[in-house]
Amino acid sequence: MGSEKRAGEGRQRAVRVSWHAPVSHRHHVAPNHDNAMVAFELIPPENVSADSGLLMTWHGLLGSSSNLYAQYQSPVWWEHLGTTPEAADRRLLIAKIGSGIAGVIPLQLVVRTIDTNLPAVLQDLCAIRCAELLGSLPLIPADAGVAVAMLDAVLEHVPEAQAVYFKSIPRTSPWAGLIMEAGSASRHGFGYVSRETAFHSLELPAKFDEYLGQFGKKKRYNLKRQVRLMEDAYGGEMHADCIIREDQIEFFLATAGIVAEGSWKDDRHTAAFARTASNHHRYADLARRGLLRGYLLRHGERPVASVLGFQFENTYHYADIAYVQSDVHLSPGSVLLYLIIRDLIENTAVRSVNFGMGDADYKRQFGNQHDRDRACWVMRASPRNRVICAAHGTAKRLSQRLGALRARGGKGESPEGEEAY
Repeated sequence: MGSEKRAGEGRQRAVRVSWHAPVSHRHHVAPNHDNAMVAFELIPPENVSADSGLLMTWHGLLGSSSNLYAQYQSPVWWEHLGTTPEAADRRLLIAKIGSGIAGVIPLQLVVRTIDTNLPAVLQDLCAIRCAELLGSLPLIPADAGVAVAMLDAVLEHVPEAQAVYFKSIPRTSPWAGLIMEAGSASRHGFGYVSRETAFHSLELPAKFDEYLGQFGKKKRYNLKRQVRLMEDAYGGEMHADCIIREDQIEFFLATAGIVAEGSWKDDRHTAAFARTASNHHRYADLARRGLLRGYLLRHGERPVASVLGFQFENTYHYADIAYVQSDVHLSPGSVLLYLIIRDLIENTAVRSVNFGMGDADYKRQFGNQHDRDRACWVMRASPRNRVICAAHGTAKRLSQRLGALRARGGKGESPEGEEAY
């Protein structure tokens, strides 16, 4: 790679909009701009770390964001990706007004399937090479004209991408509607929502007792009882090891690997805990950057559950979990999460926990913020993309009708937001 230029780098696409947001001119912030010309430009990844003005602006934009996925669109995550095999798949689009940087859009070229609930063979058939917008919510003002220009710029500057992918957009965010409207207005593609499910998170109070106080008396009793039952079953106190240092990675992977082997999940869903050189390198780098925060639940040398998580500023992302299936009657996942929440409140500055996508029961129980989120795509208008979206849309409607029939027939109903194929 070196000095080789990728397609789109250095070119600009400009659009005239009313920009009602601060614009950084390297060392100061300018007021709103009416009828301003906003230009989008692709920056070579190797130029980013040396551009102190860009980094300053980027940090400033993140500082005003409430996005629970902000970690993945941060400069520190961008730098982490630069140490992985995916380094060459990074793209950075910036929005400029004159000489000022008004927005930063980090992207990653990835292959995603339209729906992970599909059978494996259909997932492969529906795989799309896309430019995933890291963090999902763009670090630019939520404006219709800006959104259209951004999407057109991505599809023009990143010709390898057959779509622009937004993994998790809260339904309450203005971007939920803007992306679809902008997709329809785009010169290159069309918008599609492949998934809408419940989304749960947790806002942490200052004290653990205050957190427990949000539950009823019976629930508080049951949470503490689960811990006691597990301790009684193992004949002693359970230990929740916190994994944050590079010298803990080997122990973490060796121990979490044992948990994964006894888990109900298949290898594809426990890959994060595999004892591989790739995982060791990634987690060691994340630890050096202060992002890694994993946990192991064990009694003595016997591991019971493991969690891979990340802490970025005051947000904790509860990313991957596994527990030994033979201990399911002791609720190892709930016990570990209970201990993690206590640790986060008592020993960190974390004030938000992101449980990620999906409507698992534990997310509803432990969370106190409840929303819905969408996976959104802006597809290139190719015959293959149109066929994939049409077929997937038909499958979704059939699944929803079957679910309604099962419910009316008294056979139960799929969990909210979950679709069975």
